[in-house]
Amino acid sequence: MAGEARRVSAPEAWELIESGFSLVDVRTEIEWSMGHPSRACNVPWELQTTGGLRPNDEFLTVMQAIYPPEARLLTFCKQGRRSLGAAEALIAAGFAEVIDVRPGWGGLR
Repeated sequence: MAGEARRVSAPEAWELIESGFSLVDVRTEIEWSMGHPSRACNVPWELQTTGGLRPNDEFLTVMQAIYPPEARLLTFCKQGRRSLGAAEALIAAGFAEVIDVRPGWGGLR
């Protein structure tokens, strides 16, 4: 069962980034290619296919390969739905400090 993720505003997110949090963009690779923060890492929560979006079955495996469980992570997507799901999955997988950016990429820009 997924844990409940704390959510923050864009200004709060930038303060957390300055204090050492890593920014994880969970949008698709296509969305990533259209623009992203320079400090972000892209690990899609869902993958774009010819039939639409489908869950990325490798999301947790990739995140666990990149970040240790004690990593301080901020997740974001376009509007907040995918990143909240990703944050809660990361918490359930044992990541200690995961926070979701409520306004998504639109709010971060």
